[in-house]
Amino acid sequence: MSTTMAKDARIDARIPRSVKRLLEEAAHLQGRSMTDFFLSAVIEKAESVIAQHRLITLGRQEELDHALDALAHEERADAEDYISAISAKIRPRRTEA
Repeated sequence: MSTTMAKDARIDARIPRSVKRLLEEAAHLQGRSMTDFFLSAVIEKAESVIAQHRLITLGRQEELDHALDALAHEERADAEDYISAISAKIRPRRTEA
């Protein structure tokens, strides 16, 4: 974790003693302060959740784009068929002399 970040906000949390001991042990095993360990774990999880959400959102947007493209193509084809049918009806018929 970067030590150059401005530390101008605070988070307080009430947690069970067993969770605090778990965090303390994990931080100690990595040779980190509780704050550093906690923040790096929380930031990593937050970034993962946000990335996953963006991926899902992007996937849904791509699905929607494909569906809209398919509808637009279908509408164009329907419109071309309609124009062809109308054109065939209004073309002057040749009379054979």
